[in-house]
Amino acid sequence: MLRRGGGAIVNVASEAAYKGGVADIGYTASKHGVVGLTTAAGLQYAKRGIRVNAVRSCFARSRRSARSWSVRALASMPAQTGSVTMRAS
Repeated sequence: MLRRGGGAIVNVASEAAYKGGVADIGYTASKHGVVGLTTAAGLQYAKRGIRVNAVRSCFARSRRSARSWSVRALASMPAQTGSVTMRAS
């Protein structure tokens, strides 16, 4: 990418990178690392034409998921899926 003068890197983060979790400490720590790496690389390579982004999935409410989750749990979840893009300019 440096020789070509630019490019894009997309890393896969997770909800665990932003909220943490006790179920799997290693997974949570690694996803925090992905976000930190993405931020640092984005800052380092932005001036050289390389974009570095992290995307994460989130829960989607649907008829199908409603069968698996309680009404209370669904009420606290986002209404739409989406992604978060982190990039340095």
